[in-house]
Amino acid sequence: MTYYDDATGERVELSAATLANWVAKTANLLQDELSAEPGDRLALLLPAHWQTAAWLLATAATGVVAALGGDPAEADLVVTGPDPLDEARACRGERVALSLRPLGARFAQPPAGFTDYAVAVPAQPDTFAAYDPPGPDHAALVADGEELTGREVVERARADAAERGLGPGAARNVLVIGTGEPAEDTDRAPRLTGLLLLHLPTDGRSATAVSVPPGLPADVPACAGRDGTPHRATRTGLDRAHATGGTACLIRTLERLTRLRLDGHTTTTSLAAAPAGTDVCAFHRSGAAPPELRAVPPGALRVLDVPAGDDTRAHGLLTRLRGELPDTGQPICAGERADKRPKKGE
Repeated sequence: MTYYDDATGERVELSAATLANWVAKTANLLQDELSAEPGDRLALLLPAHWQTAAWLLATAATGVVAALGGDPAEADLVVTGPDPLDEARACRGERVALSLRPLGARFAQPPAGFTDYAVAVPAQPDTFAAYDPPGPDHAALVADGEELTGREVVERARADAAERGLGPGAARNVLVIGTGEPAEDTDRAPRLTGLLLLHLPTDGRSATAVSVPPGLPADVPACAGRDGTPHRATRTGLDRAHATGGTACLIRTLERLTRLRLDGHTTTTSLAAAPAGTDVCAFHRSGAAPPELRAVPPGALRVLDVPAGDDTRAHGLLTRLRGELPDTGQPICAGERADKRPKKGE
């Protein structure tokens, strides 16, 4: 799951395991610390946020009914962000507040009458077992005044995913980030050695890779630094964006430049700067490559090489992608011969 906040520049990417851990801890907080029971109503006064997802999944696991934007005065407990605190005080049951600050940080000054989520949740167990597990036909969610069972929530989610082209077998865009030993002037941040934009079609029989120069200048949006410090929008090299703001800042910059939606990323030390195509071939046959890429026959891997040293031409190629990585380019890696590499301008 990937969360963006365009106002602050925050980008949070949670693996399935990490999200599951947040859900387990939140569910334990609900069940044991807050004494919530199946069927209790929880007024959820949170915006679209990665922590909101954790709360929705935790309520589903415990059998608590989450009412999106519900009336705190009619709820058994309330979970709120920093803005609706006064409204949330109408709840006569347990009250939990989230600061919604970067990295899930706690409030600088805890609000009176509320449990600070960031203080209470870390100590909870990493696994969860419901005392009374909810069934698929039990009430699970109230949205826009409509009450939905767990079964109905899942059915609507699947239909929505299919409509958006998401789900198993869907084409994916993946960013491969090559890193090396930290540079002396980057406060020990890993040095960027290579970048690959991978398009993995649904058929699994071909792939397109765009090799991007790490030092390519780009318009970097406002990003949170590796330590959470906010940084203003600027124009600098992709390598500097990575050194300052980490993977989140690098991905936001590339997504804005190419209009691509990146569905995931992987970091490897196996992607080194090299002549066009050589690094791609080595990565293709390495164990660090995504399984979908390793399954592609060498001759079915195509590469679009973005030229280093010609920023205008490089930007032109990337912006022409317009949100799509085409199934075009020069086939390489067939026999690993040098003459299979794409020539400059192809």
